[in-house]
Amino acid sequence: VVVITFILIPTHVEAQESNRRMSQIKSWKSLGQSAFTDYISSAQWCGANLPDTARIYCRKPEIFYMYSNYHHSEMIPVNVEPDAVIAFFEQHRTQYVILDSWFPHAYRTIYPAVMAYPQRFELIHQEGKFDERQRSYPTFVLRFR
Repeated sequence: VVVITFILIPTHVEAQESNRRMSQIKSWKSLGQSAFTDYISSAQWCGANLPDTARIYCRKPEIFYMYSNYHHSEMIPVNVEPDAVIAFFEQHRTQYVILDSWFPHAYRTIYPAVMAYPQRFELIHQEGKFDERQRSYPTFVLRFR
C-alpha cells in the first residue's frame, strides 16, 4: 500500500494541475473563449437586472445559477421545430430566453424560432458580436412575448 501510494501521488498531482491553474484565474475573460465569457457576462447581467421571480430558459442552467446571483432557470428544449419551441415557451410561461453559442444547441433550436416568430422575441441585452473569421456569435437575452 505504501509503495502504491508513492507511485500514484505524482499522477494525482499532475491531474490536478490544470484545475489549480483555472482556480487562480481572476477573470474568465482572460481565457479568450468569447462564447463562454459572453454567457457568463449575460448571466451576471440577468442577475443584476431581472427580478428574482423571472422565468428564464437557457442552456446550462446550473452555470447560469452560479453567475446570475442565484437566479433560477430551466433548460431550453433541444433540437425541436420552431412551432414546438413557441408552444414549449407558452406552456411554461417563459419570460426570458438566453440564446448563446457556447454550445450550438441554443442557436440550432432557438434561433430558427426567433426568425420564424420575430414578433414573439424582444432583444433586451447582447454580449459579444458576430465574428465570421472566428465563427463566434453573440449571446442574447431575449424577452419572450
